[in-house]
Amino acid sequence: MANIFRFDSSTSTNALVKGRASISVNEELSGSKVGFYNGLVPPDGGYLVYHETGANLSPSIRVFDNDSELISYTNKLSGGSYSTIGEALDYFNGQNDKLVVNKSLENIITEDLVFMFDPSFVSSYPLTGTSTYDLSSSGNNPSLTNGASHSSGYIELDGVNDHLFLSTGSLPNGDSTSLVWVWVDSASPSNSSYSGVLGWGDRGNYNPSEANLLSINTSSGATWYVSSAYWYNDWVPNNLPIVKDAWNFIGKIARAAGTTNNTTLISGTSTTTGSSSSYTKGLSLASNTLTIGCTDNGGGRPIKGKMGRVLIYDRELTNEEILRNYYLGPIRTSNMVYAIDAANLCSNETPTTINDLTSNGNGFTYEGTVSKSDAFGGCLRLDSGRMYRSAVSWYGNYTLGFWMKYVGSVSATQFYTESNRSPNGCYRVSSYLNANGTFTYRVWDNSSHSAGIGGTRMATTTTDVCDGDWHYVTVIWSNGSSNQTAGLYVFVDGVQEGYQTMVGNDGTYAHIHLGGSYGCVGDYTHNCYLGPIHQYSNYAMSDDEVKSNYNAYQGRYNDGN
Repeated sequence: MANIFRFDSSTSTNALVKGRASISVNEELSGSKVGFYNGLVPPDGGYLVYHETGANLSPSIRVFDNDSELISYTNKLSGGSYSTIGEALDYFNGQNDKLVVNKSLENIITEDLVFMFDPSFVSSYPLTGTSTYDLSSSGNNPSLTNGASHSSGYIELDGVNDHLFLSTGSLPNGDSTSLVWVWVDSASPSNSSYSGVLGWGDRGNYNPSEANLLSINTSSGATWYVSSAYWYNDWVPNNLPIVKDAWNFIGKIARAAGTTNNTTLISGTSTTTGSSSSYTKGLSLASNTLTIGCTDNGGGRPIKGKMGRVLIYDRELTNEEILRNYYLGPIRTSNMVYAIDAANLCSNETPTTINDLTSNGNGFTYEGTVSKSDAFGGCLRLDSGRMYRSAVSWYGNYTLGFWMKYVGSVSATQFYTESNRSPNGCYRVSSYLNANGTFTYRVWDNSSHSAGIGGTRMATTTTDVCDGDWHYVTVIWSNGSSNQTAGLYVFVDGVQEGYQTMVGNDGTYAHIHLGGSYGCVGDYTHNCYLGPIHQYSNYAMSDDEVKSNYNAYQGRYNDGN
């Protein structure tokens, strides 16, 4: 369901906070739903405004489809004469009894969160000005400094002195986890060794003995690394490489003074732990300043690039929790061979490709008109387009799940195909949309993989998945070795709707198309949005796992239920 909300003078446990508004994105936490009310999913390119209505009353919700509608309403409400969307958003960010949102926030970890800055969420940064708003309950609100500016859901840093700075914060001096989405230009940094990403402690002047610092180390030359200093000038010896001119998810777990193995570095889905001497001195909180994008409040050792979401926790997160934050939801990650999500900066979308979030490198190339859209918090828009990748090596026992929202009339043609030959060859899997909007998962039931030989096996949904709403479609081809009896399965929104007996066969094939086909069955494209896409090799999900993957993301797309 969409994010749930409440207005209260007291802070709600494990909720995100802005003024008197609490936002719950992690609903499985005990007690998180008490006193909360269902929200809505903001319209594509539009906004929701929640108004406090009084004790024990549900907040009123107003829907605005675009900037001009919200500006007009803001002027009517305030008696002002605002002319830009930034001015209107800035007005609402000064109102404790109102909350404006432009997207549903993802199902991340909120327990023990002490800092969250998200420049893609307008109640954390209102597109303009220097003021930012911490979405945790700690009130750590850094300011944009020296001309740092907003662009397309992130902060631009010039590599000269741009950064974010907070002179007095409330940040951990014991165990902590920090996580950052950061783009580093190949020209950065200009110094010879490292640039600061995130740090707190005594940051008035660079003094690593009094700072918890996450940085980019460039001393090795062509390859850059995540690195860390912690309290006592401890640089972690085992570094993880990062990618230049691309988005990276990096971070660290830092443990309290007096311990060994006190720092674990994080880069994408990889981690490494650095061992070092024990410490008797802890982090000084004499000033407890916070800097983002450099090493100190003077802008020293800056990063040239872009800064996305920043999270700080007052404890050590588990690997499962870190992956939940990385994939923006509590999905299954074992056996996953690729993950695509345009809402995640690390998918590194380009005009022609979108990258795999896993370390396997199984990204997709666009065919026809495909682009990243900011709609629904971030998704792919297929406008008579499709996605393609080659050189895959799994079939016969797998799970594929994808979110889709069809646009316009149904094109009753192939939507998901797998071929065993050249790009224009015939298919092992030829799944299609029907004229009534249902989805059929079809597999050729013959080891030769040739069309027309040996017949087919098909499983079809009962739900019209082309009705203009978002749906989560899951297909499973099980050989009977894990969770499901051998056969073909198709699920919609976490519920099984079709099944056909079949024995799965392991092997190889060459090509995947999603959103259309190219080959012996025809050259087809579709008009639709695509959200998160995940495929698992040599694993048939259980019914409960399919439902769990659906629940992980439904808050982005679905109201109610």
